[in-house]
Amino acid sequence: MATILNRSRYTVSTKHNPELKRTFAFSALKSARAYLAELRAEGHRAALSQADDRLVVRIRQKGHDELCFPASSYADAETGIKRIESERETGLFIDYRAGHRVTFAALLAEYIEDPGFKTLKGYAAYKTTLKGMLADSVGQLARALEERAELVAAGSEAPTILARRTPRRSMTWMQKRFAAVKTPDIQAYIHDRLDDGIMPSTVDREIDLLSAFITWATKFKDIHLNKNPLTGLRRPSYYNERDRRLVGDEKERLLEAARLEDRARSLDLAIEARIGAARDAAKAQPNASARKRYIADAREKVMAELGQSYPLIRLNETLIEFLLGTAARRGEALALTWTNLKLDDGEAFLPTTKNGRSRTLPLRDHVVRLVEELPRTSDRVFPISTTVLKDAWARMCHRAKLNDFHLHDLRHTATSEIAEAFRLAGQPLSTHELAAITGHRDPRCLARYCHMSASLMAQQMDKVFRVAGRERVKLHKGRERLRASALAASQAAEASHSATCPTEASMATDRLRELLHGPSANVRPV
Repeated sequence: MATILNRSRYTVSTKHNPELKRTFAFSALKSARAYLAELRAEGHRAALSQADDRLVVRIRQKGHDELCFPASSYADAETGIKRIESERETGLFIDYRAGHRVTFAALLAEYIEDPGFKTLKGYAAYKTTLKGMLADSVGQLARALEERAELVAAGSEAPTILARRTPRRSMTWMQKRFAAVKTPDIQAYIHDRLDDGIMPSTVDREIDLLSAFITWATKFKDIHLNKNPLTGLRRPSYYNERDRRLVGDEKERLLEAARLEDRARSLDLAIEARIGAARDAAKAQPNASARKRYIADAREKVMAELGQSYPLIRLNETLIEFLLGTAARRGEALALTWTNLKLDDGEAFLPTTKNGRSRTLPLRDHVVRLVEELPRTSDRVFPISTTVLKDAWARMCHRAKLNDFHLHDLRHTATSEIAEAFRLAGQPLSTHELAAITGHRDPRCLARYCHMSASLMAQQMDKVFRVAGRERVKLHKGRERLRASALAASQAAEASHSATCPTEASMATDRLRELLHGPSANVRPV
């Protein structure tokens, strides 16, 4: 059943005195009638009328939710009623009202607290970014910075602002109704972020967060949109793939810098283990400066006593060798526990990785030996925080004189060296086998990390073309063709030599394939 309610304004008018005309809201019918009575009491021929330009249609139908929508005329109301009833009968009706009842910001705040969002691996960072967007949509950080600048200019004590970022501009669209946000709103946001000097890749990740949020709202909250505001959006273009890897003597320089870092860290740990009593005694000093001097004197005394006789913990060197030998990610290495290590079998089990799947890393002998030397003072094999590692990495790169080399570039180096080693040994790994080591699920991502050395590839090409030059023959219409049998014979001879004289790489290949596929595996390399 459909009902049309007239919510238009009331008008009280007189025939010969237009200056007495007054309009009243729909909810002020009592006041309109009182004014009408007042005019009639004064002898005016007044009349009360109601317009029909603000109608509300209410449809109650069994098996469906109650539906209300506005109309500007009775003809539009009747048309709307017929359309909705027809769409409901054919199952084509879509209710868009939910997106007009809640703001984009309010729904985003609900998404941040959603249990599914909290299970994401990067939840903490994502939450910080989205909360920053909500704060900037009402100008919270911008106002705080302005107020602080005014206090500083006036010579007053200014409050501390913990945020270390530039306030986002063009964010007021988040206060719109969810269904009212359009593509130009987000496009303007992208342009302003780029104009503020934000990296295109960072802006693109922020749009990814908004895309995931809109998908959550439409799929899990069942909020329908006539058009997704990200449809037709021009995202920032960028190329941030890296091909930096260790070359020449850079690896030796980096490991030497790691040894120096380990010596400094081991000495500091040895000193801290022996000045606990001095720290307690320093609390009796009258002020902070005196306490610092007391502890500094105690450290110098202990350092003189220790000399060179303190245990050396090769943590940074072992971590670098582990990353180079396994192509593991930084987070995977730092989260590795002793219980997930099988040093006798040369295995390291990673129960949780970036893509949510577990995998087992094969450990080379020298990595096993280094790990065995580490003290088991913690549940983790590498008990170091990301912040401490970041500072130590900066110092090591400075000592080793490595320019533009990131910690994650060790993964690029390791992936490339593993692929090169097996190829040069005549037993190239298949894409599946290499991905099993690195943990990549998409071959395209694997290709971003595998940077084969051009010089080594040139040597392989020279070797192949030398054979090809000796075995060219004249065939149909004078075209030179390579006799495939000659090249196959050469490859068979090399394979026979590898079988009779197994190298370290060939034995490593057998061990790797046994680890990945079992003792009876027969994977054809590609």
